Amino acid sequence: MEHYLKGIPGVLSFHIGRMVPSHRPVVDQSYQVGLNLVFPDKATQDAYQVHPQHVEFVEKVFKKVCKKVVVYDFA
Repeated sequence: MEHYLKGIPGVLSFHIGRMVPSHRPVVDQSYQVGLNLVFPDKATQDAYQVHPQHVEFVEKVFKKVCKKVVVYDFA
């Protein structure tokens, strides 16, 4: 992930981690790995979506290891 995402302009931070099991029913446990990226604004997030490094990450890594993707965009 660092290889593909670290140098993309505007990405303030990113973190990847495995789901932590929980006994609490309110906790979403329908995933195995989460990826969180922080952008300063919507325009930067939009530019990230079409950036060549992001596109390469999606094609070479994400699509090969993910059966399902769920995205939450929020400000």
